[in-house]
Amino acid sequence: MSQDEGFFKKFHETINNSLDDVTRNNFANLETNTKRVSYLCSLPTVRNYNLIDDLQKCQTGGEFPVKKDLEKARQLKDEGNKAVQKGDWAKAMQLYSQSMVHMPEKETEELSIVLANRSAALNHLEQYEDALADIKKCLNLGYPRHLRYKVYERKARCLLVLKRNKEAISAFQDTISSLDEATKLEKEKRQKMRTDSKLMLEILNKGLVLAGNPKDPEPLKKTPPKPKLPGKHNSQYPAASEAIQIDSDEVRGRFATATKDIEGWRDLACRKTS
Repeated sequence: MSQDEGFFKKFHETINNSLDDVTRNNFANLETNTKRVSYLCSLPTVRNYNLIDDLQKCQTGGEFPVKKDLEKARQLKDEGNKAVQKGDWAKAMQLYSQSMVHMPEKETEELSIVLANRSAALNHLEQYEDALADIKKCLNLGYPRHLRYKVYERKARCLLVLKRNKEAISAFQDTISSLDEATKLEKEKRQKMRTDSKLMLEILNKGLVLAGNPKDPEPLKKTPPKPKLPGKHNSQYPAASEAIQIDSDEVRGRFATATKDIEGWRDLACRKTS
């Protein structure tokens, strides 16, 4: 099925359109998910829903919902840049994320640029840890050297907000070093950034001395509750169930396929925490 004709979307729309105000009100007053599911399953629209056509489409395949497409990825990146110009950072972050989904894996430099752009959006949205994660990824993917001063300076500013001053000092030093390769940056702007970074280094170093050279606080770690997976774990991806197999190709990127019949409402993967 295509993305616009997906089973769950079609099923949801069919059921939703069949509900009258009384049914909606009854559903809204239910207090637990168990009661809500039981109530929905008792409705004639749900009981009589014909799954045959939808199941046949699933079994015979169909168009994969998201394909790797460099042109599409670039289009979404450009739309993200336009959102930045309008100051719509949330929209920009969403568009950059969509661009990454469509970006072919071999386009590492293109992907690094999108990651860098998304880090800027995350920074403005005050999601500093996520911005730092994107900066690290973009540098690992070979972000263009003549642009690296941007992400190093952004990294330093994020670390300042998080009060990780020793790391910020290192990032400002990297900013100064990378300015030597910023060949496309105007001389005046390059000099101003160098001066500002040196000033920040002086302030930070003095502050550390006066404070007795304290340790930086530990990076914030998001540790959401980890669901327990039924059965055995995938040997290649321990955070996933053995009921799914993870593969990848140039068209679809990384994707999962079932290795056995899977019961509904079953957890198949959990977020890996580090």
